[in-house]
Amino acid sequence: MPNVNPIKYSTAMTIRVDDEFKEAVDDLRTLIRPVPSKSEAVRRAVLEMRDRLSRSERKRAHVR
Repeated sequence: MPNVNPIKYSTAMTIRVDDEFKEAVDDLRTLIRPVPSKSEAVRRAVLEMRDRLSRSERKRAHVR
């Protein structure tokens, strides 16, 4: 599937993954509409997790 995202990225990143990771990415892609490219699905997952962890850390800082 072609990357339909109009954003141009300036840095390439190549990673080696096992079959479990590849299947997890494919599973994730089935949950998103329109279905993103594999790289876009990984990008979204990483950015969402970073945001969730940042919010969680801010909440913990207020509790201390």
